[in-house]
Amino acid sequence: MGVENSEVAQYMLSHPRRGLNRIERLWRDVYNAVLSLFYELFVSLEVNDILDPDSEKHIFCLHYVYKNVINDRLFQFMNSWNNHKLRTENNKTPGQLFILGLQRLFNEDKVIANEYFEELDQVRSLSHIKQCNVAYFRMDPDAPLPEPGDEDYIDVPSIQLLNEEQLHSFSVKMRGINVANIFDIEPYLHALESVNEVLEI
Repeated sequence: MGVENSEVAQYMLSHPRRGLNRIERLWRDVYNAVLSLFYELFVSLEVNDILDPDSEKHIFCLHYVYKNVINDRLFQFMNSWNNHKLRTENNKTPGQLFILGLQRLFNEDKVIANEYFEELDQVRSLSHIKQCNVAYFRMDPDAPLPEPGDEDYIDVPSIQLLNEEQLHSFSVKMRGINVANIFDIEPYLHALESVNEVLEI
C-alpha cells in the first residue's frame, strides 16, 4: 500500500512539468506586466466611489475609455512574448518553436497532422467568416447557448445605454480625449460627464 504513490512521486520528480510551467509563467507575466495595472486602477476607482460596478453608465464609460488601451497593451505584450528567447529551448522564441512544430507536424503522416493541415487548407479557401469559424476554430455561431444554471453559463449583461443618435453625440464629446497615462482618470471622468449630458438631452 502506498507504493504506487511513491512511484508516481518519483516519476514526477524525474519528469518536470515543463509545459505547464510555461503556461503558468505566461499567465503570471500577463498579469504582472499588463493586467495588474488595470486591476489596481479599477479597484482604486471603486474604493474611492468613482466607479460603481453595478452602474451601466459606469461600466459603459469604463469600456469606452479603457478597452482599446487594454487591448493595445495586451497586443504589445503578445509581440514581446512571442519574440523573447527561451533559455531552455536553445534561445529559440515561442514564435520560432510554433513554426518548427508546424513543420514537424506537416512532415508526420498521422491522423492529427493530416486533419490539421486539411482544415487549414479549407480555411484558406473559405470566403465566408462564419464557415471559417466553424471549420477552423470549432466555433459554431448557430449552436445553442448555455442556459442559466448550466455549468458553462456566464451572465454578461449587454449594455444598450445609448441609442445611435446619443452614441454619436457621446463620441463627438469624447473626440480628442485619450488615455496617455493609465492612472490619469480624467478621460473616464469626462466620459461619465459626457454620458450624463447625452442622456439628459
